[in-house]
Amino acid sequence: KADLDNDDSNSEDRKTEIERLYAEGPLFGTTAKLGKFGAFDAGNLTNGGLIIDTEVSGAEFQFGKALKTTLTAGRLQEDDYLGLKGTGQGASNYTAVQFGYDATDKLALAAGYHNIHNSGEFIDGIGSNDTNGIWTAGFDYKFNNNLKFGGLYAGSNLEAEPGYMNSDEENAYTAQLTYKGAKLANPGSFGAWVAYREIGTLASIAPTYDGVGYGQKGTEVGVDYMLDKNILAKVVYFDGKYITSDVDVKKVFGRIEFNF
Repeated sequence: KADLDNDDSNSEDRKTEIERLYAEGPLFGTTAKLGKFGAFDAGNLTNGGLIIDTEVSGAEFQFGKALKTTLTAGRLQEDDYLGLKGTGQGASNYTAVQFGYDATDKLALAAGYHNIHNSGEFIDGIGSNDTNGIWTAGFDYKFNNNLKFGGLYAGSNLEAEPGYMNSDEENAYTAQLTYKGAKLANPGSFGAWVAYREIGTLASIAPTYDGVGYGQKGTEVGVDYMLDKNILAKVVYFDGKYITSDVDVKKVFGRIEFNF
């Protein structure tokens, strides 16, 4: 599989970059990905992507039925990890082990551990630790076919330097109430959600959410709607603050996706 990114910001120097290029299939009793692929945490939950939704160059193996285990090891490019302080830090080594379990037909559970190693300085400002270990745990509970509530929490082993960063930056969490959901093959289908999210900069690599930003906390409201088959419209509103500076943040995000 391959995804291409065409950068035409300068008409005199256009270039096409490969975002993802990997092989996927059965290998030694697992489902394996080898190459440059998209890594994602807590994929069995509605709130997944609290820690990582970006490309990793390496390998990923998934196995198990009732208890799904995912092992990932590879390299994160400098631009794909927001927690490094400054530029010139280079790529980081990334490893993770994740577990997903459907306890009942209503309750889904997830847990995992993510490790990032870089010889450069982390954004905590201390610079004495070259490894960031992030653990996570979460759940989804399905009230009925239309309504679901879930939460996901992450904590880092790094400590925020007093006077430089609020200690809340050591943690990240999200809690979301979801109503229905848009389906690609069903024009007119829709979904809506309301969530409270906090993305501490020490406890996240590259989160997936369109509303809340890195180092921010607040309330997010969103709607997605299928305009036609495989054409999705999404609108998200976020109202919150920066965790450390306490400066207000408001954001409106809109997107139309064409799926092929």
